[in-house]
Amino acid sequence: MFSVIFIISNVYYKIMVERNGNGLLKFLEIQNSRLEKHGDKLWEEMKHFSWALYVLLGAPVYLKFCLCVDTRWLVLFPILAIVVALFAIFTIRKESRDFLDALGTVSNIEKRLGFHDESDEDTPKMLVSCSRKNSLYNEPKLRKEPN
Repeated sequence: MFSVIFIISNVYYKIMVERNGNGLLKFLEIQNSRLEKHGDKLWEEMKHFSWALYVLLGAPVYLKFCLCVDTRWLVLFPILAIVVALFAIFTIRKESRDFLDALGTVSNIEKRLGFHDESDEDTPKMLVSCSRKNSLYNEPKLRKEPN
């Protein structure tokens, strides 16, 4: 799903570059909303996975001392917590990559529109995920150099 959105946004971006910058502000607005969406998703995922881990790691203590459940059943909770933590790692990592891609795209568009100082270097390679590093440095700048 993400790759389809990425391809569509790249095609749209190339069309905007060919029009000599007309419409880049609209594209910047679209990318800013994408950035906000990924930021919100990332926060929600971290919050929900944290809550799940709190419950799974705290439940054995409550069950042992308050309900006197047998100890061998309590081993299941930490094992389940490990599974949830592994799932959380991969999910949050993927969403982080999407967030960084959106952030790199927004930063790159802003630089092309001249919102940042020209003395700044291009978008840092560590700001975007591995799949976006090369594509950011091969695209032309729109800002005209002074004579």
